[in-house]
Amino acid sequence: MTWFLVLISINLYADGTAEHYILTKPTFVSLSHCQESAYINRERVVELANENLGGPANVYCFTEKKLKE
Repeated sequence: MTWFLVLISINLYADGTAEHYILTKPTFVSLSHCQESAYINRERVVELANENLGGPANVYCFTEKKLKE
């Protein structure tokens, strides 16, 4: 199963939606692999959130199947 790291902006729009950013490289083989990578590389994850979303973000791991639903 392929897992992706997903950043969802903390800053919400008036309608309650938020910007998101899906990292397609690298992908991960398990939830724990995704979580560990996000933790180990947390400084880079923060940089990516600032560069792509303009501020802080919540970090999630999703399977490819869940992203397509």
